[in-house]
Amino acid sequence: SNGQVIPYAALEQRANRGAHALRQLGLKNGDAVAIASDNRPEFFDVYWAAQRAGLVLVLLSARFKTDEIAYIVNDSGAKVVLISDAMAATAQDCVAQHDTMPNVAHFVSIGVVDGLSDWNALCAAQRGNRRPHGLFCWHRGAAKGPEIRLRLRQSGAGKPDRRDVRRILWIWAGHGLSLPRAVVS
Repeated sequence: SNGQVIPYAALEQRANRGAHALRQLGLKNGDAVAIASDNRPEFFDVYWAAQRAGLVLVLLSARFKTDEIAYIVNDSGAKVVLISDAMAATAQDCVAQHDTMPNVAHFVSIGVVDGLSDWNALCAAQRGNRRPHGLFCWHRGAAKGPEIRLRLRQSGAGKPDRRDVRRILWIWAGHGLSLPRAVVS
């Protein structure tokens, strides 16, 4: 964590643009998108963008090798895989072994990786002034464990209720996920 603070307004705008970028990649409500990332602010962008677009977010460890990524991606049915530039070699291996992940339509890098579309560039190209339909969080463990569904309440200011944000962070911590620090203001 670099101690970066993300104000709610900035997170709102980035998540909205990200949701439009995911829709532009051909994802529809209920489709799965997988992310393998180190701790970085873009993780929050992808998480909230997937939720806004009504997508299932599949979390992959940044330590996974290509065959492990392929197994979980195939099991989840993910159509888009986002991979951090810290995993550039793994990302390029995934692209080279694309035939082992037949459902994947796009590999996207978070940061610059040769041969992959860049998440930040995709988001920057979006107008993002309309809210996509669908706003739910769905998680099912890789071992087909129980699913967790969250619906966010809206506070009077149109922001997610702080209790929901705390609950989501608590669920992440319960799954042993390490996240960058963010402040929702």
